[in-house]
Amino acid sequence: MLKEYPEMPGRDIRAVENPYEAVFELAGTVGDFSRRTVLWLGVLAFFFLFYIALTIFVVYMNLYVFNASDLRYLGLAMACINIVLGLVSLYWISLSLRSFRLIGRNHGLLLKVDCADPGKNPASPAPPGASRARPQNALNGLIETTISDSRRLLGTFRYVYLFIAVWMVNAVVFFCIQSFRFGPNIMEWAGKLDWIGPGGFGGDAFLFLLVSSVAYLMARRRFDFLVARYQAIEYAMNRPRMRILPGDTAFDRYKAFITAQGDFGPGARVGRPAYFSGTLEAPSGTILVKALERTPDLDCLAEFVRHARAHGTAISHAVLLYPDDADSPLPEAVYEEVVNSPVRTGKELFTVELVMEGNDGFYDFIPVVSP
Repeated sequence: MLKEYPEMPGRDIRAVENPYEAVFELAGTVGDFSRRTVLWLGVLAFFFLFYIALTIFVVYMNLYVFNASDLRYLGLAMACINIVLGLVSLYWISLSLRSFRLIGRNHGLLLKVDCADPGKNPASPAPPGASRARPQNALNGLIETTISDSRRLLGTFRYVYLFIAVWMVNAVVFFCIQSFRFGPNIMEWAGKLDWIGPGGFGGDAFLFLLVSSVAYLMARRRFDFLVARYQAIEYAMNRPRMRILPGDTAFDRYKAFITAQGDFGPGARVGRPAYFSGTLEAPSGTILVKALERTPDLDCLAEFVRHARAHGTAISHAVLLYPDDADSPLPEAVYEEVVNSPVRTGKELFTVELVMEGNDGFYDFIPVVSP
């Protein structure tokens, strides 16, 4: 089942009819996305700097004030670990900020690219790690580099929060040592301390944990949206034309095709409910399939949606198969409905995908939905 994102309400982000249009649609949300997430990155950077400054103070206290304490070397060791972790974390945050600058730059260029004829655009440099011999137009290059930037950004946050977890362990260890030495009454510690460890009595560390966790959750939701949307675009761009495989019926031919696309194990589980031509159990959920003998109209689509809603299982997407008929083209209203209006079942969404069996031996998909 699919998750609905506030950045694109009511849309199945896996469904991409035209990759170029999808990128421009996404570009409209990236500016606000970037500003808000950079704000949370700034909050994180401030707390890392604050904690480094506090740790430097701890080093000073252990060297010059509590130099007679038998535990001052433990305090110095913990302080050095904190300083190293803080500097590395700030480095990773700087990489995240760099990624946002690149993402903003790429989308600013996207808005200036004329998609009417991408072949007229000059070739852009290949992204790092890509083959520079492979020709690509400017828009393709911008899409690929932005995908790379968003993935680097997500990787950066994983490292930052690994460091935060270690820092929290550091603070808890200090808290336990102080409790063991001076008892559970925290209010009496101030008059008894002969050694200061990183994090004081732990209050600032837990405040840091709270603020950084909120920052992480706010940013992670946006990362999930951005990466999922670009994966759908990448899937649609790289998918070649799909040949219709042999079979006695339209469902048998589609079953042979779809099982060759996904990881279905030794064989796909096939059901045949009364209304549908068949169902396929994909890794992402159930695929509902209905084969028609004519081009669908709005009434046919509405009937299909009613039966799909009533099916009652986790639905990946629902497929309407129909034959290519030059005398009966797909109505524009049906096209707009399936591209822009996924089906809601409670809190979940799924997309209706129109699949035309072309007379040239290839399928045509509206929109393109990954299995």
